[in-house]
Amino acid sequence: MFGLCIIVFGLSRSFYLSLAMLVLLGAADMFSVVISQTLVQIATPDAIRGRVSAVNMLFRSAPPTSLANSSPASPPRGSAPCRPL
Repeated sequence: MFGLCIIVFGLSRSFYLSLAMLVLLGAADMFSVVISQTLVQIATPDAIRGRVSAVNMLFRSAPPTSLANSSPASPPRGSAPCRPL
């Protein structure tokens, strides 16, 4: 469902269809986070559940590494540098 919503959003020329796809994308993402967090909690032994959950949430909330190239502090790599407004 996530991939289909991304494709429809990317090809859409309608504001309302794009908005609906973004709502569905958010719901699908929230559903996948709940399922994966539940599976981690079920599969982890009680003694280390808090630490495993903390590391899992740390990696889930970290931005993708591809965003590091768009930082104003990063050197340009063949494209125009990002400038703050």
